Amino acid sequence: MAASLGAEADLSLLAGRPGADCPDLWPQVCACINVGAETIARAIVDHGLTSVEDFGKTLRAGTSCVSSRPELRALLLRHAPQREAAE
Repeated sequence: MAASLGAEADLSLLAGRPGADCPDLWPQVCACINVGAETIARAIVDHGLTSVEDFGKTLRAGTSCVSSRPELRALLLRHAPQREAAE
């Protein structure tokens, strides 16, 4: 199959996954904006996102049909850095 695509074919097409230089979009969380779980998890840490509204401002995720908001909340709880309680 690779030979029929030519020598310049992107082998990630055959692998069924994006290459190392592309964001991993699966599992897809926000289908309208095409944002995946890995991109969201990375944004939580890298940009310090703390609310679903932050996802909209930073990635536009959860701003179109809003059906992804429950999953965005779950990912936020799963990946947000734990804050220490104030004394």
